[in-house]
Amino acid sequence: MLLLKVTVRGPKEDVKKACQQLQELTTERQLSSYSAEVRAKPQHHKFLIGKNGANIKKIRDLTGARIVFPTDKDENKDVITITGKQKAVELAKAELEATIKEIVSSRRRAIMCRKEVYIYNRINNSIIVGSFCCLHVRCIYQIHRSKN
Repeated sequence: MLLLKVTVRGPKEDVKKACQQLQELTTERQLSSYSAEVRAKPQHHKFLIGKNGANIKKIRDLTGARIVFPTDKDENKDVITITGKQKAVELAKAELEATIKEIVSSRRRAIMCRKEVYIYNRINNSIIVGSFCCLHVRCIYQIHRSKN
């Protein structure tokens, strides 16, 4: 670490106050210069950030840490950097890691599949399947009609 010599000049009381403030600022800066990294796949970043930044704002407000996601210009796109006071950084890192774990496990459960079915051509707008999905049926089914 590089040490700088600072000379403060002025009335005795003002110099004393200025030196004290410099010491406090230096101590504060050292305490808040802790950093850590969390790795997350770039496709998970949007889930970590949340709609309108709600998820990441919640973590930032809870911890007081600064959380920086990589930009398009960054070489390593899976590294999220957290800076701040040590306790804040550790808490933010734990929150992010828990959220990443949740995202990964929920994505594994939601395996997408595709299946072709044959339907009568009288059905032409949409079919409601349960309460979870809606199939939009268009003219594509006419191409795949069987002539039974």
